[in-house]
Amino acid sequence: ARSGAAQRRLEAAADALVALVREAPDDISRYTLLRAVQASAPSAFHAALARRTAELLPLVYTPTVGDACARYHTLDLPRAGSRYAGLYLSSADKGNVLEALRSRWPSDGRDVRVVVLTDGERILGLGDLGAGGMGISVGKILLYTAVAGVDPGACVPMLIDVGTNNEAVRSAPGYGGVRAPRLRGDAYASLLSEVVHAVRAWAPRAVLQFEDFGNTNAFTLLRAHRTTLPCFNDDIEGTASVACA
Repeated sequence: ARSGAAQRRLEAAADALVALVREAPDDISRYTLLRAVQASAPSAFHAALARRTAELLPLVYTPTVGDACARYHTLDLPRAGSRYAGLYLSSADKGNVLEALRSRWPSDGRDVRVVVLTDGERILGLGDLGAGGMGISVGKILLYTAVAGVDPGACVPMLIDVGTNNEAVRSAPGYGGVRAPRLRGDAYASLLSEVVHAVRAWAPRAVLQFEDFGNTNAFTLLRAHRTTLPCFNDDIEGTASVACA
């Protein structure tokens, strides 16, 4: 537990961050500012998110994150290799996914409680954004922390890059994802099966959330792996749960 003085300093840092956010010229600038502070001063970032959830959550998740994902490769964001950038996998990791998880995440998988995985094919209402879909996984993780109180250090935003059928994204200067059409069929199913089983082995106490997969793959993955490990698809089961409620 923090001392009273330490808590006051943290609250002051959080309030200072909120003031900076309010001074930014537009929402995408606010998004990049918040992502930068998330990486450089995570305690202040999460304190601000907890104190001003209604104000800040729309800036780090919907609706702002859609614009961010659409131009993800052009934004100044935490670099790959940092937990704040998320964990990237690709079709090139086939056969070595478990080793990739162990080497690319800075802490022990046994401490992980939530993994949010996307392949970037159906990002919000924007469609196939390829590797830019990582912004959705990062944003969804923040919901777990801000709303459910899950330790951010126990959450892993993850993207499996299998290419993109969006030619504008694929050919954009500076695009950092796989510049190839999407992997399909048995090759895709085999790769995703390896990813799911690797997550189970690496993070045996985690729940896996499938996020913004295309409709065909979303249903297929859920049917194939619902007994492999604790998992759910927010777009299928989350939406249905809210509708039924």
